[in-house]
Amino acid sequence: MNCITVVPGALGAWRKKAIEAAGGITADTVAEDADLTIAIRRLGWRVGYDEEAIAWTEAPEKAGQLIRQRFRWTFGTLQSFWKHGDTLFRPKYGTLGSVALPNIFVFQLALPLISPIIDLLFLGSVLLWAVERWHFTWLPTVQSSTDDLLRSVFFFIGFLLIDILTCVLAFALERKEDWTLLIPVLLQRFYYRQLMYVVLFRSVKEAVSGRPVGWRGVEPEAPRQAPKARPKPAPAEGN
Repeated sequence: MNCITVVPGALGAWRKKAIEAAGGITADTVAEDADLTIAIRRLGWRVGYDEEAIAWTEAPEKAGQLIRQRFRWTFGTLQSFWKHGDTLFRPKYGTLGSVALPNIFVFQLALPLISPIIDLLFLGSVLLWAVERWHFTWLPTVQSSTDDLLRSVFFFIGFLLIDILTCVLAFALERKEDWTLLIPVLLQRFYYRQLMYVVLFRSVKEAVSGRPVGWRGVEPEAPRQAPKARPKPAPAEGN
């Protein structure tokens, strides 16, 4: 459908003619690859995809590095969406305005902002059920039945299954995929997703406040100093 909205900088090839036609790489956003991809796409170019391509890239190894990187990605995506928002639902731009950008809004902004509510409702139901069962005298009376708890568990498991089934579908569409990578899907639901909540809410907050955001990539570890070479002994005279 020609709806790819970002050719990643670590794994992408660009036609010089297309870059020049789009006005080159700009500093308008902190996700310059997404901005340039959308700019080229709106000119009528087609973005191709090679699923056999392989690239080596530097990846964050610590939570702080991951948050900084994902913040730049998320904030830059919001900037790109806003910059090219004039393409929304305009027939002139085809699937870019009718599918690609709405997909960004729904799946990268709207739904992630709502997802924490599901988690909070689930945790609240568990907490209320526990408070009622343990009868803390210093707390007000709470009405929470086991049926309420089971209903919350049902919805929580339902959303988890949607995550898993979506990943299964994505894996089925790829060739030679390593299916063991589905295992971390369960783990990321209880760690990575919470980090992304922080990233998304922070990105929206910074966007609303209008504060400038600089380019933040993966911060490499400081290079280790090589051990100093021992001085060679001076040759003995007369030898």
